[in-house]
Amino acid sequence: MREMPTMTKASGEAGSDRSLGDVFEAFERVRGDHHDRIWAERVAWSLLDEHHGQVDAVRSALERALDELRMMLGDDGGTPLAELFGEPREWAAHEVEEWREDGLDRFGVEPPPSLRDVVVHGFGFAAPLSLLFWIVLVLAIRDWHVPGMVGRAFVPSPTLITPDDVMLSTGTVGKASGLIAWPMVVVPWLLTVTALMGNRIYRLVLAARSAVDAAIAAVAVGLLGVVLLVAVMWSATGGPYVPTAWMLAMTVIYGIAAYAISRVWKEEASKGFDAGGDGIAGTSYDSTADDLLLTDDEWLARVAVLLRVRNDMTDADVRRICDDARNHAGESGVTLVSEFGTPGEYASRFAPTPIKARRELWYWVFAAVLAVANILWIVFTGGPVSGAQIGQLICFDVAVILAYRGWRGHRDRHGL
Repeated sequence: MREMPTMTKASGEAGSDRSLGDVFEAFERVRGDHHDRIWAERVAWSLLDEHHGQVDAVRSALERALDELRMMLGDDGGTPLAELFGEPREWAAHEVEEWREDGLDRFGVEPPPSLRDVVVHGFGFAAPLSLLFWIVLVLAIRDWHVPGMVGRAFVPSPTLITPDDVMLSTGTVGKASGLIAWPMVVVPWLLTVTALMGNRIYRLVLAARSAVDAAIAAVAVGLLGVVLLVAVMWSATGGPYVPTAWMLAMTVIYGIAAYAISRVWKEEASKGFDAGGDGIAGTSYDSTADDLLLTDDEWLARVAVLLRVRNDMTDADVRRICDDARNHAGESGVTLVSEFGTPGEYASRFAPTPIKARRELWYWVFAAVLAVANILWIVFTGGPVSGAQIGQLICFDVAVILAYRGWRGHRDRHGL
């Protein structure tokens, strides 16, 4: 790999009306090479998703790289960008390092999901989850010879079926193959809303208090969701039942609900995140006049919020950074704003710590526990469960989580 070219900071620094998609297309047009576009997209993904760079900053960085590429035309010999500038993640890390060294506030504060997000995404993610539930339930059917079994699997009849009806049709008490307890159709929605609300509460408490308090609050929301799920299922113990096909029908119903609500309940015009009442803007990295008028206590409170909400530091790290700033400014006899600039500029100097990876590990542990909980639910409510069903349950839990993370990555890459 060649040495990374030094790019002029002034180039591309001015605001641009171009979207990231436009910048990606420009990369492809310069040399007519689709691989250049892929390189730019991967850089953007790394800066946005891994380093939480702001869209404007990412666009400016890519525009500088684009200017440099244009200047090299004819002398590059068709060399891939990975060799000219470096691998995408390496180039992105180099750019972030320069931001931090220069004290540039180029990092975004991702706002917690709004109530609208929880509702709309709750219905949206419940749709594919319902489909996965339906697939698992259909694969678990073994009595296809029973009259009407195909209808139970594929036709969402509005008729409620009582345990007596099941006995008359099958001749066996409790043999409800192809049927599900009627409240089960709302389980996918309750699961997704519980997860999304837990994330919302976690982010809000994290900004206002501490990571420990945020984790406790999120667990409390999770437990409340579990209690609600148990209560819903318990209310239908012993029937009545509905055909399994209703789980398939709910896939469509949830999708329509998500679309309709998103059209009626509009996103707020401003996406700024007022974390802890400190007015932290999540869409602009420019310092404001108010930032320069903060008292030392207000400045420290704002820095603490900015560091906590990143979710890549421990509470002890945040306290240490704030204490160091206070002590240093006290020894020099100047205000914190005069010594270190705006809270955003100061917070941007500090790189993430390994705690984020450990927290993500616990996130996956929780996902595994959720999968086991699903298995136990089927065992205790539906009788014996096969190894294939266990595998299917684990797969759909992991698939939903991966799909959500993939969707967020796609959203960030394209600046949506």
